[in-house]
Amino acid sequence: MDVRRRAPARPAGPVTAGLDGAAEPVHAVRAVLEDAFAGEHLGTVSGEHGLPVALRLTARTRRPS
Repeated sequence: MDVRRRAPARPAGPVTAGLDGAAEPVHAVRAVLEDAFAGEHLGTVSGEHGLPVALRLTARTRRPS
């Protein structure tokens, strides 16, 4: 399933997401999540074997029509 074509979900409250892996894919997933949600970067720890990133995601406020 290609999730890029789906409408963004709207969580009822803040959701914490943890990403860990090679830097390039972690940055790509983070960019997609921060585009779909209002994202707050909680921290990054650069390591030898991966790039752990913590995000807090909330629904974006809708613009008035």
